[in-house]
Amino acid sequence: MSHPARPLPTALPTPESAAPAPHPTLVPTAADATSWPWYRSEPWLAVELSAFVPLLVVIAFPGRFQIALLALAGLLVVLGLVMLVRQGPFAPRRPSDHR
Repeated sequence: MSHPARPLPTALPTPESAAPAPHPTLVPTAADATSWPWYRSEPWLAVELSAFVPLLVVIAFPGRFQIALLALAGLLVVLGLVMLVRQGPFAPRRPSDHR
């Protein structure tokens, strides 16, 4: 036994609610469009990382310079932490911030 041939519908009608909603497009603002390097958006981090330079130099210099270089590294760490606290630990600096 065979079934009678029925034509297949060319397009299934869909209700309005089943139609896909258009996706909103995000337009960046002028401040977001300019990408800053990491050392500009987090200036305290550059100071913290620069504290490692005197520590690495301590290895190559004689003993009389070591104390001065260690003091410089400690000063840079404290300065970076003060910058972080003033900025706020969870608030990155944006190009529109004027401080």
